[in-house]
Amino acid sequence: MSLLPAPLEPVRPALLPRITPVARLVVGAAWLTVVVLTIDPVVPARLLAVEVVALALLSGLPLGRVIARLTPLVVAAAGLAVLTVLVHPSLGDPAVPAVAVVGPIRLTAPALSAGLAMALRLAVIALTTLLVVATSDATAIADSLVQQWHAPQR
Repeated sequence: MSLLPAPLEPVRPALLPRITPVARLVVGAAWLTVVVLTIDPVVPARLLAVEVVALALLSGLPLGRVIARLTPLVVAAAGLAVLTVLVHPSLGDPAVPAVAVVGPIRLTAPALSAGLAMALRLAVIALTTLLVVATSDATAIADSLVQQWHAPQR
């Protein structure tokens, strides 16, 4: 019996496992660069929507195990969003109007937007990593890096 979760392997024929791992790494790196450099929640929300469609239609991964594997990240994203909202600088600025007041905490639109953007960024990072790495094994990734990028075999 192993304490590690079962590996995520494609259970049906799909497009993503047939794409070379280096191409998936390049697209994943570009995807992550875009999501890290954006501030508003609109871009991460759009990227997340595209990734969910790709996960469901193109990956071939078992969706039940994917959801179970990503549940801790959803909890972490929610906690990070709340923390971002609570420490946002606009909460202490009386010139920024409050959207709601919960006890001693004023919630402002910029703080809520920043919290949502942070949670969506974490979700995009998790799904991008899953789509790039889980659709091929480590040996295929290493072989692809050696053959196409001439990386050292060690």
